[in-house]
Amino acid sequence: MLSGSFAEGQQSEVLFESSSEALSAFLEFMYNGTACVKKEVLPELLRLVHQWEVQPLQAALTELLVEQMTPDLCSSLIFDCEVLLVDELDEVLERYVLQNFAECVKTEQFGSWPLHRMIGLLRSDDLFVQNEEEVLAA
Repeated sequence: MLSGSFAEGQQSEVLFESSSEALSAFLEFMYNGTACVKKEVLPELLRLVHQWEVQPLQAALTELLVEQMTPDLCSSLIFDCEVLLVDELDEVLERYVLQNFAECVKTEQFGSWPLHRMIGLLRSDDLFVQNEEEVLAA
C-alpha cells in the first residue's frame, strides 16, 4: 500500500489528515479484523476507509451505521456520500431520511445537503411526514 511509484512510497513520512481515534480504529481493523468505534468518529473513519479502499471495513461500517443511525449522523453522512460515492450507504441514508424527515431537517448540516438530493427526496412517494407543512417548513 505504501510502496511503489506513488508519493507515499517515496516519502519517509506519510501524513494522514485524520484524528488519532479514526486512525487508531482503522489500524485496529487492519491488524485484528475488528475495531471499536465511537459514533462521532464514523464519518471520518468512513472517509479514511474510502481513501485507502479497504472494502471489508467499508462494508462493516455500513452495517454499523445502519444500527447506530441518528438524524445528525445521517445528515452529516449525506454530504460525505456525495464525495465518497458509496452506493450501499447512499441507499441506507435515503431510506433513513424518508422515514425520519422531520428529525433530519432540524440538524445543523441539513442546509448543506445537495439540491439534487433534496429534490429526489421531496419527489419520493416514500417520504413519510405527519403533514405537508413539515415539508414546506423545511
